[in-house]
This record gives sequence, C-alpha cells and structure tokens, in this order.
Amino acid sequence: EEVAKEFGIPVQYQRFWLWAKRQNHTYRPNRPLTPQEEAQSVGQLREVSNKANNAELKLFLEVELGQ
Repeated sequence: EEVAKEFGIPVQYQRFWLWAKRQNHTYRPNRPLTPQEEAQSVGQLREVSNKANNAELKLFLEVELGQ
C-alpha cells in the first residue's frame, strides 16, 4: 500500500521478489515473496533476511502492465 501511494502502482499489480547473490558477485531476483511472506511486516521480512547474513532487506518490484 505504501508503494501504491508513493509510485501510483495499484497493489494488485505489484509483486515483490527477494534478491540472491550469485557466485560472480552479482545479484538477481531469486523468487517472489510467498503469500505468507507478503502478509508479514517489513520488519519481520528483514529479520528473515538478516538470518541469511544480509545487513538490509532489498526487494525487487515486478509490475504487471496489462495483459
């Protein structure tokens, strides 16, 4: 909802993905958040991310543009 307010992208067209670090030290979107993860607060997601030795939570936003 915050992203919808800030960027004008309706919630139903948003899908957030977690990043993964690759062996060549680059990053790529790894997998979309599960419905259970989407229901969590950003703070809770960050705690899960910190268990993977990441200092902060970074998400990739996929936007659906029409059919």
